[in-house]
Amino acid sequence: MDRKKDGRALLPRQISDTIRTRIFSGEYAPGKKLPPIRKFAEDFSVCPVTILKALEILQDEQLIERIPVRGIFVSERVKLPSKTLNACFAFPETACMQDNPSQESWGLNSELYRGLFTASQTLGINFRFACFKEHAGKALLRSQVCALQEYDFVIFPGYQLPELQKASAEERLTFSLTHPGIILPSPKVIPVDYDRKDADQQLLEFFRRSGCRRAAAVSKLENSVLRADTFLQNVRRIGKSVAGDGKLGLTLQEKDPVGKLKKMLSEWKPDFVFCDYTDMIGFLYEAALGLDLKIDRDVIFCGIGSGLAFQGMFPRMSYFLVPRYEMGREIVIQAEKALREHRMKVQLPCFRIKFIEKK
Repeated sequence: MDRKKDGRALLPRQISDTIRTRIFSGEYAPGKKLPPIRKFAEDFSVCPVTILKALEILQDEQLIERIPVRGIFVSERVKLPSKTLNACFAFPETACMQDNPSQESWGLNSELYRGLFTASQTLGINFRFACFKEHAGKALLRSQVCALQEYDFVIFPGYQLPELQKASAEERLTFSLTHPGIILPSPKVIPVDYDRKDADQQLLEFFRRSGCRRAAAVSKLENSVLRADTFLQNVRRIGKSVAGDGKLGLTLQEKDPVGKLKKMLSEWKPDFVFCDYTDMIGFLYEAALGLDLKIDRDVIFCGIGSGLAFQGMFPRMSYFLVPRYEMGREIVIQAEKALREHRMKVQLPCFRIKFIEKK
């Protein structure tokens, strides 16, 4: 460990964390005698009293045993993690049905799955997908909970399967891909999301740099995330104009989305349009071309979604790359690290959205 001093001794909790890691990594195997307190004190550059406090933490956790005269030993009852961990992505049946072919969902999920699989392959983790029925009765819920017993950690897609999420979190590391509109079913469920305030600020800065004067937004009526509303509020806050009604909402079953977008572009005359769903970008481009509007001269489009969904599809598209790949990869890396160190808490980094300009 790094012994560089900053004028303060290491806390007992930090030292106990390090020793615990050595126990579950096999460095200090079950039944093995630990180094003397004096040796620990020298290694950590602290006084023996601090080491005693650290060892008391481990003793309370029944990881070590004090044997009079003989010394301090790693408990024989310690069970090291299995060499191969099992992980599961649990999703409801409706999420993979053919009547839900959302380009946004499939694009973002594909990035997420790549991250999950890449990290799992690197770390030698068995990763599986499992389908569960939503709104299950008590009997079926018990069966679903039992089905999760073989997994060391589980990932859920946000607001779905809340009862199963709550039950899973009582027994294992449980992650949920969330957003501000979701209330997690248990404080033990670990939320996974990107920094949305930073994304809102980056979008506003791009609008400010563009020199545009009239902003508009396109969203889904079913959208509960309210990204478009936040953008328009920020535009007004900095003293800029909002074109027409500000936001055009379309439904998933819209019969003539291109026609509605052409009407919006011709009547509201925005010179900057934020489109907060990948599915609608194609319709927006088709509407602009139908009105002979030149992209980046008459109007600037900016979207949000995944790199996979946008790659090669639209010329000079500015968009925000949701870091789903990084999220999936980091979930697996941090979960594996926590399980090897016998921890039930995981601290995920603050994921930052990446802005891709006119590519």
